[in-house]
Amino acid sequence: MLQLLAGLSRTDRRDVDRGRPSWLDRIQDILQSDFRSRLTLEDIASAVGQSPARVSAMFRRVYRRSIAEEQRRLRVEFARERLRDRDASLADIAVEAGFSDQPHFSRAFKQLTGTTPARYRLITFGACEDA
Repeated sequence: MLQLLAGLSRTDRRDVDRGRPSWLDRIQDILQSDFRSRLTLEDIASAVGQSPARVSAMFRRVYRRSIAEEQRRLRVEFARERLRDRDASLADIAVEAGFSDQPHFSRAFKQLTGTTPARYRLITFGACEDA
């Protein structure tokens, strides 16, 4: 038991020396590749071999937002790019981005960008309709 605690202590010391645990990089990779799926904190914690409480606390401490907030941010960034396609409906983009429905998508989009997806599309891409 003492050897196990000593080993964990050395791992934590390396993490502190580097400023953050290396498993946070793995979490970022998971979020980047799977942000559109229904990831749970438990799934992510299991994938990196940490407890959900530790993952949640460390992620928030380092990135100053929750994992759910990061996932929403990534989904909105994906949607912002998809809004270039004028033939794609907002409902289709919402589903592609991983939102449960268009109203949820619109609320999250407006919270992060300050405008609705439809208005963003019009303002950002409306002037270049024939270009």
